[in-house]
Amino acid sequence: ADLALGHKRYFDLKSLCTLVQEAGFQVARVEGMLLKPFMTSQLNQLNLPPSVWQALLEVSAGYPEISNSIYLEAVA
Repeated sequence: ADLALGHKRYFDLKSLCTLVQEAGFQVARVEGMLLKPFMTSQLNQLNLPPSVWQALLEVSAGYPEISNSIYLEAVA
């Protein structure tokens, strides 16, 4: 499904930080963007209330290494 969506690369936290540093930047901040314990289709079937989605978003900030997406702030 990721290829169908046009995704070209996959990163874990270590490989993303390495790429940023090799490009001459410093990693200023890293956060997770979503804890995703199941596949999208499974999550959709659960019909989770907004409060659960909000919790998955909030908790993920401190766990970029296990989050679905990583937010990284880089500085020169």
